[in-house]
Amino acid sequence: MRRGVDQRIRRLFDDRLLWLTLGLTAFAWAALLSPGYFFRAHDARHSVFFLLEFDAAIRDGAWWPRWTMDQALGYGYPLWLFYSPLSYYVAEAFHLLGLGFTAAVKATYLVGFLAAAWAMYALVRRWWGRPAAMVAALAYTYAPYHLVDIYVRSALAEFMAFVWFPLTLLTFDALVSRGGRRNLAWAALTFAGLTLTHSVTALVFTPLLAAAVLWDLLRLHWRNRERLLARAGSALAAALLGIGVGAIFLVPMILERPYIVQEQWMHGTYQYQQHFIYLFQFLSPLWDFLYSVEGPGDGMPFQLGAVITVLALGASVVAWLRPDRDRGRILFLVGATLVLLFMMTGAARPLWDAISPIQLVQFPWRLLAPVAVTLAILTGASIVILPTTDANATSTVAALLLVLASLPYTVPQFTPVTPEDESALAIYRFEREYPDMVGMTAWAQEPPKNSPLWEQVKQGRPIDQLDRMRVMSGRGEVETTRIGGASVEGRVRAQEPITVQFFTYWFPGWQARVDGKKVDSYPSGKYGLLAIDVPAGEHTVSIRMGGTPARNAGAVISGISLLLIGAIALLPRRRREGT
Repeated sequence: MRRGVDQRIRRLFDDRLLWLTLGLTAFAWAALLSPGYFFRAHDARHSVFFLLEFDAAIRDGAWWPRWTMDQALGYGYPLWLFYSPLSYYVAEAFHLLGLGFTAAVKATYLVGFLAAAWAMYALVRRWWGRPAAMVAALAYTYAPYHLVDIYVRSALAEFMAFVWFPLTLLTFDALVSRGGRRNLAWAALTFAGLTLTHSVTALVFTPLLAAAVLWDLLRLHWRNRERLLARAGSALAAALLGIGVGAIFLVPMILERPYIVQEQWMHGTYQYQQHFIYLFQFLSPLWDFLYSVEGPGDGMPFQLGAVITVLALGASVVAWLRPDRDRGRILFLVGATLVLLFMMTGAARPLWDAISPIQLVQFPWRLLAPVAVTLAILTGASIVILPTTDANATSTVAALLLVLASLPYTVPQFTPVTPEDESALAIYRFEREYPDMVGMTAWAQEPPKNSPLWEQVKQGRPIDQLDRMRVMSGRGEVETTRIGGASVEGRVRAQEPITVQFFTYWFPGWQARVDGKKVDSYPSGKYGLLAIDVPAGEHTVSIRMGGTPARNAGAVISGISLLLIGAIALLPRRRREGT
């Protein structure tokens, strides 16, 4: 009887070496238990801001948020249209359990550390056993770029994607080698998890996953054409189902992305041409908390890690010189690593110029994430391929070296956490300080440098009591009565037909109502703010961010895909009738 991925996962928890490995990761995440946070990290404030807005939308009944009410100086922004939300569901769960916003983000990082180590352990244990799995998991945990992602960049979603890299490799490897409906279901779900966690990283990692699947297919089944085609079809079906599950995010992201001003996130400091890595930087011991800049003077570290590089290189050389049953897999990983390293250098610029989808990655050094995967696996492979008389002793020494080598990189720049840091007021102040971070929709003629909402905030008015509408034309009065994370309500007294303007960007999906009846809304003014026409008299008015054809279609596709995965995994196999 074939054993599915789910059975192997359950047995992992009986593995004492796994628990030791997870314990050794504590040095990487111990800083998360300290008071304060690291708000000086590049995106640290955004992680808290996004969770604050995510929570407000959830509490306002938007179970799949699309809009952040307080960004763009209060005009709002369709952040979740193009920013994968899965990490924030995890953080929101911690917040609903009672943690503050910053503590919830820190708890999510902690989960990410442990889950990523467990995932890499599971993958390498499948191939080379427990000692190699321990070393690979620790190499993955203490990979410099993994630590950069939390303590230098504080990129929550990208950091959480590290959980899914080994899991997708594991589940697709099981599917290609063993087949089986449950393996297909697991592969689909892990690929969906990666997509819904960080779409840009999914774009970066998918070519590596595809190459690994193709290599496995040819290695295992090239002599059996029928099985090769069947397993290839299963892998393709898993990928398509994974994309289908992610359709609730992917479909509107693709179809509605033109409705935002994308150029502001692709030009200036976001241009990929400015962020290629020089070869020496892969080996440079530099560790700082500054930013990536054009040229070799980056203040951000791009090192691969000395111990990781030595062990991975040793495994590579031995595999090249000595034929072994694992030689093919190791050389594949070496080749993948070299290709990824090349793609981060200026020599690869013609490819970046020619292939427009990869330009969405913005920073070529983001390829350090899949490199961390391949190097961690190669580091684990060193335990089984390098000459040694005692694999357990060798793995213990390697594990300690990996921890000690990266220990200095596990100390962030601590900052205190104030009540304002966890409030929408901090969003307004941040955007006033960094106006280039103020997003725009396609209906805005220029980026706002000020807003009526900011003027009220400056005067000390509470965020939930702001006046979020005005009479744009005609004689009348308006009053804001309720502000939610995805909606605004108010009262109107009009002596004649009037136009009411909400201090919110107009965007597809806004549902406007007067006295509970739907009315048309439209963009108005140089910022494209939402406006509605209201007849004379006293009325209640409201707007709520809801569905669009693209969003509804994506949700339906996701639902159908989940049902198909459930059917594939759980429905009993139909027995063939015999004679």
